[in-house]
Amino acid sequence: MDTVWHDQTALWRTYYSGHMEENAPHSDGVAFMLSRTAEGALLDWEPLSSRIITATFCTDQKRFNLLVIQCYAPTNEAEEETKTEFYEQLQEAVRKATARDIVIMMGDFNAKIGSNNKGYELVMGKQATGSMNENGEKLADFCLDNDLVIGGSIFPHKTIHKNTWVKMGITRPCNRKPNRFRMLFKEI
Repeated sequence: MDTVWHDQTALWRTYYSGHMEENAPHSDGVAFMLSRTAEGALLDWEPLSSRIITATFCTDQKRFNLLVIQCYAPTNEAEEETKTEFYEQLQEAVRKATARDIVIMMGDFNAKIGSNNKGYELVMGKQATGSMNENGEKLADFCLDNDLVIGGSIFPHKTIHKNTWVKMGITRPCNRKPNRFRMLFKEI
């Protein structure tokens, strides 16, 4: 399930977690691509599943380490069991953080958190777009339970920078639905 791809001439090394059956394509996985400098700070990495990988780095502040959790969440249409399994694995990754760790959780959470942060003021701002979907609620609840903040929703952005992709309408371009999936979380 895990592998490290490297080339002595490459400027980076890839740490991958995903399906690793013999002759299987490297799909349904997550990875870190680390420069030589970043790799020098790497203390440990752990492939948790095809959707979650973690890496711990030393920092210039000797008292603290940086724990980065890279994720790829199931879509809103996925089976509830798949979503539950993902968030249980994610909880396990966060639970492993020590008091010395600064936690950054990032990736594609396939969630819309919207701009209404009522009940979630401690974990998100009002700078997102649209309205919260089911995955957005799961994500906001997870952040609330783990003292994490959805950083991309806190600070103002130009409208053009608030969304990462647009789903075109089937019949008319005016049915475009903007989506924002890139989010950064930091322990508070």
